[in-house]
Amino acid sequence: DLPGAGKLTTDELQAISQKSNKVIADLGPDIRVNAVLPGFTETGWLKRGLGDRYESAREAYCAQSALGATLAPEEVAASIVALLAATKITGQLLTIDAGRGLGRM
Repeated sequence: DLPGAGKLTTDELQAISQKSNKVIADLGPDIRVNAVLPGFTETGWLKRGLGDRYESAREAYCAQSALGATLAPEEVAASIVALLAATKITGQLLTIDAGRGLGRM
């Protein structure tokens, strides 16, 4: 998988979830804790990191995602704002990946 655009392994997701649960136990109920897991987000950082492979990686990601798309930073930010506004949500891992976890439909 590609740097910054790969799928997390089950072990990695479990580690994030366990860490989130620990923080929730330490800080709750006054502070909510959630994690945002964005997929391929079109940023200058990723473009520089992938260099000449950027466009082919972008095309591959689109081909593998249910929505046939990558993410804009603004879309990730909008998801975070929505999560912040939902005051009764805590302990969640919000995957924003244009359906890549589902695969191409």
